[in-house]
Amino acid sequence: MGFEIEDLPLTGGTLEDRILALKIPVRGPVSTTKNAVTRPSDTTNGHARTHLRRLYWGKNFIDRLLLYTDSKRPNVLPNVFRAADCPNKSPLPSFASIMPVLSQISNQEANQARAKEHEAFLTSNASVGDEVSNKITSLINLYLRTRHQNTSSVTPRIPQDTAAIRASFKDSSGNNLPNHNVFSPLWLRPAPALHKEIANTRNSKSGLTDWCLVAYPDGRPRSQVASIQAFDFWNYSTPDMKFIYSGHPSIIDKRNFFRGSRFGVFNDAVANKLLRQLSASIHALQCPIGFFTNMEVGFFYMPYNGEDADNIIARAPAKLGDRIPRLGVERLADKNGKGANITDRDGSASESDQDSDDPDDDPGTDEDSEQRLNTNEESEQIEAVHDRARSVKVKFDIEPERGGRQSLRDQKEHGEEDKPILYQERGLILSSLIGYDDPDLLRCIQAMSYIGIDSLKWTATGELEGQEQPLVSMLTPVDELVLITNGYNM
Repeated sequence: MGFEIEDLPLTGGTLEDRILALKIPVRGPVSTTKNAVTRPSDTTNGHARTHLRRLYWGKNFIDRLLLYTDSKRPNVLPNVFRAADCPNKSPLPSFASIMPVLSQISNQEANQARAKEHEAFLTSNASVGDEVSNKITSLINLYLRTRHQNTSSVTPRIPQDTAAIRASFKDSSGNNLPNHNVFSPLWLRPAPALHKEIANTRNSKSGLTDWCLVAYPDGRPRSQVASIQAFDFWNYSTPDMKFIYSGHPSIIDKRNFFRGSRFGVFNDAVANKLLRQLSASIHALQCPIGFFTNMEVGFFYMPYNGEDADNIIARAPAKLGDRIPRLGVERLADKNGKGANITDRDGSASESDQDSDDPDDDPGTDEDSEQRLNTNEESEQIEAVHDRARSVKVKFDIEPERGGRQSLRDQKEHGEEDKPILYQERGLILSSLIGYDDPDLLRCIQAMSYIGIDSLKWTATGELEGQEQPLVSMLTPVDELVLITNGYNM
């Protein structure tokens, strides 16, 4: 074995070189066309207007995830949280129960390591789901059994049965099963009932998460502790993902808010739709952390309530080229020479792509701003899309907000610290992009699983006691957060 039994087992630990990287799949000859982008529902859009006001980049998000589980990883960051130090830890499973699981892990890791590059091809988002289930969630589920006691065997926490949620497991005949072989925590495909307010709305599928990690199987609040969303790379391209970090005007408006959140009129850019969906689904599940991938790259994300955002927004933003340190432009460029879409998939302009009544939201043509955005690192394809975006303007139904921004200090003096400032600064915190074939990816997902389960334990005692969003403090301290701003303002 590549690890000692007293250490926390890490993905790839049964391999001699301790590296286990996924393979980027390919698109099959027969597959869905480039119009299979989920359209957010009215409920999802309403959520974005309230909760998705800003986008932030956690520059050490990934490193802190890795340091949470890997105690031997070199570290230069301050105030690092470790899984081994988690308070109120449950007893580890018995040695006898862990050893058979380690054997299964070893076999699965060896099979994945021997697999040839491009072993799988994708045909649709359903095939994307198969790939993630076979290569990621099934493996992490095995690792969870080496660290956690089975919570499926505890007394159910449900006071009474409902139409969608029952107080016990049942067999195919409807009989209660007091004894069963189900294990949790585990990653699973969630039922719509877990998504709370977006489950029973029109187009509800647009807000449902592909996988969620349940600490308990009963669906009670705080049972869902992490989520994964995955789509194909030809509809959700890597350049689309990069535009998020570059402050593309289809994502960030001229006042550095998420495009559409101030006025309730969103555009049809792929990444804009995606971020609305991710934000709504993670709030509906009440998850503290999630991961998205297009099967070529991915990023981790967390909801942020805006606390201490005054200190983030007051700082100068990072330079554009510093935003995505883990991936070079060669990895981010569209292999087909096509950039992100800023029109509907049928080629027509979106309803919101009309003349703007707000000059502040015109992306502008200032040559200095253009030069700063289109640095030498930008590909020609991305530059072409930026050129097209300069002509995109948005029609607003509501007058834009005017006047200066009240400081958090002034609001506290007037007893208004809860609003509107926290409302204005709510949003998502994103990690840097990470390649789907990065050797650290599986370990990051493993760490996300462990820290999601541990999140409530950290708030029970110690320095994080009572915190509403402990993972924000643990993975993205305020002094490591950067506001993602409109690229033409830089």
